[in-house]
Amino acid sequence: SGDVVPSWYSLSFQVYFTLTASNVAFVYWSHDIGGHISPSPPELYTRWIQWGIYSPIFRTHCTKDYNNDRRIWVYPYENYKIMRKAMRHRATMVPYIYTEARVAYDTGVGIVQPMYYWAPEHPQAYSYKDQYFFGSQLIVSPIVAPMDNATQLSIKSIWLPEGDFISWSTGEWIHGTVEINRSFSLSETPVFVKAGSIIPMKHDFDVLGSAQVIPDVLKLLIFPGNNNSSEYTLYEDDGHSTKYQAATPEHATQTYKVNVINRQALQVIVGAYVGQKFDGRPESRGYELHIFGCWPAEHVRVDGSKVIPYVPWVKLNMDSDNKDFWSYDGSTRTLIIGLTRRPTVAKYTIDLQVTGDLSSDLMRSNYVGQLARARIAKQTLDEQWGKKTVYQEDYFDLLNAAEIGMRITYTPQNATELLTSFDSLYNSAVEQVKNIGSLDAGVKSMIEAQLTNV
Repeated sequence: SGDVVPSWYSLSFQVYFTLTASNVAFVYWSHDIGGHISPSPPELYTRWIQWGIYSPIFRTHCTKDYNNDRRIWVYPYENYKIMRKAMRHRATMVPYIYTEARVAYDTGVGIVQPMYYWAPEHPQAYSYKDQYFFGSQLIVSPIVAPMDNATQLSIKSIWLPEGDFISWSTGEWIHGTVEINRSFSLSETPVFVKAGSIIPMKHDFDVLGSAQVIPDVLKLLIFPGNNNSSEYTLYEDDGHSTKYQAATPEHATQTYKVNVINRQALQVIVGAYVGQKFDGRPESRGYELHIFGCWPAEHVRVDGSKVIPYVPWVKLNMDSDNKDFWSYDGSTRTLIIGLTRRPTVAKYTIDLQVTGDLSSDLMRSNYVGQLARARIAKQTLDEQWGKKTVYQEDYFDLLNAAEIGMRITYTPQNATELLTSFDSLYNSAVEQVKNIGSLDAGVKSMIEAQLTNV
């Protein structure tokens, strides 16, 4: 896209330019992420990275200059942590991105698609010029303006078309067609997942430098919809040759399906590989299903009979590598089901009964976002000790609110009670923060804004 000057205008224009490039079949547009000819300030570079991971080609670059650097570890530590997390997230998304790249190859429609490709009858699909579909499952609306210095938040206006969408950063269910305003801290990116989506990903421990390596453990992110069935078909080939173009193409697909049986029961089907063998094609594969907005399980059965055991999420790295399990992450309201390696030529059915109503407000609120903000607020207040006379007993309810996710993780049987108590605890925490008389006024105002604008 040329040697651009780092600026918020340049970032904003690159988003618009990239999505409209799809109109002329220029679907793999590459950018110097962070700008090219001069230093990129930390906030700007962080937001550029966050957009770049949802662009067709992720590539940082700049001109040679001792004062101009795009290595994320030379930036302030807080920015570095956010950018590193974003880059690792991009790496985990390779199975999804590669599948959507195959769709682009077959159809000529790029992975970045303007909103009017999906909703041409709506004027908002044309007027919201800096948001787009990233593949078939995600809507991305990058932050392209600086955050407010006082609140450390960016306010973003977003339009969602017909259907149900889940905010990836907050867990909130939003019913389209609708225009919304939401606030985002520097660590948050406006990404919305279509209800019913299934997103194949690499596991977190198998990311950087492994884009061409076919994963032997696949992570499936599942966002159940309303009383319906949904499916997604993964595409894989050897990742480095043109044998996918041969007379007998060397590639394979695997289809995943989710059936919403009723408000407390789901069925997940992992299909058998279909297609030709290729170099690196796994003969067996493990699976980790992450079902968002889901209650803990009452039971989980594999292929109709085998009941798999519960393992605490905090112990998984120690003792559950070689057995099937289910677990629960209370911070994200996510049911996790792990399946050991199985032959890829066979189909597998996972039936699960959960402890609550999947359509309950407790599963569709912005709890995930509120919990994350509570943790940030707690950390900020903890760091005030020694600067101002602020003690943990001054914000005791905030401490409790920030720990709710971990308490659910350790005791999923108490999920209903703990989630029900969260709203009142969170509101009480906000009031406690307001009443801390010794707290710096600017810090207090920032925390209040971040807690009340989720």
